Amino acid sequence: MKNIHISIVPPFEKPDPASDLTVFSPVKDYVPEYDTKDYLSQCMEYAIKYGTYLVPAVFSAFDYLCMTIIDREGNILGAQRATHLNSLALGHFRKAESLKIFSTELGNVFLCVDVDIYHPYLLRMAKAMGAQLVVSSQYFQNRDYNRNRILSGPWNTAQQHSLVVASASNKRVCVTAPCAATEDGSGFVVYPTPTLTLSAQVDVEAAVPAVFDTPLPSFLSHGFMRTNAEYLMGGGKE
Repeated sequence: MKNIHISIVPPFEKPDPASDLTVFSPVKDYVPEYDTKDYLSQCMEYAIKYGTYLVPAVFSAFDYLCMTIIDREGNILGAQRATHLNSLALGHFRKAESLKIFSTELGNVFLCVDVDIYHPYLLRMAKAMGAQLVVSSQYFQNRDYNRNRILSGPWNTAQQHSLVVASASNKRVCVTAPCAATEDGSGFVVYPTPTLTLSAQVDVEAAVPAVFDTPLPSFLSHGFMRTNAEYLMGGGKE
């Protein structure tokens, strides 16, 4: 059993003192590149001050939308770039073609940037690569949000791929897990809350191992992924 304590808070607010991992709920769609360096510097200081791993909000760097994870000592462990873009971002950013799993003392973490959470095949790949915990960050325009966003994103990911998901947005925050791993069988460790703040204890090893019928090397080919995007991701070929 690998129990960790997760906090989701508005940027730079004090987390739960027991927090092993803190996630910032976003206040805008992304941090612009001209502010990214200063923003990440402040985030590094925050992680050191509170002795917590930290996942800041989405930021832009080198024409990509990105997320990062910072350890307790203020070290940036790397970045995950968005592999899919919403309609507002399509003309401004590039799409990434690789996934990264961050191995930490808390477990294996995958960072899900913005609309990537709605692409099941992407999460299947992350699971196959060893992910145990997914951190999702997304900013919604008012017209784009409804409760089905939670069900089709973090809740579906937890059930379909047997993963723990910490979901932060500007509308609701929640933590989901496989139904069998939640007390009431709902799939919610913490139900969606509009306060944009939560504290949760989760077992990142509660998920069952991935079982795939098709050999993984062929599935992890990005050429295969692009060619069959319409069928695998439900998003159409771009």
